[in-house]
Amino acid sequence: MATIQSKTTKGYKYWYIVESRRVNGKPRPIVLAYLGKADDLL
Repeated sequence: MATIQSKTTKGYKYWYIVESRRVNGKPRPIVLAYLGKADDLL
């Protein structure tokens, strides 16, 4: 199941659609889509 997560880089908040998958037996976030800056979405 995919979730929407934010990441803050250089003071800007970016939004991604992320899914958790197992890589080498460990859960890792896999970015499915980049949604853009929070300022651009509003």
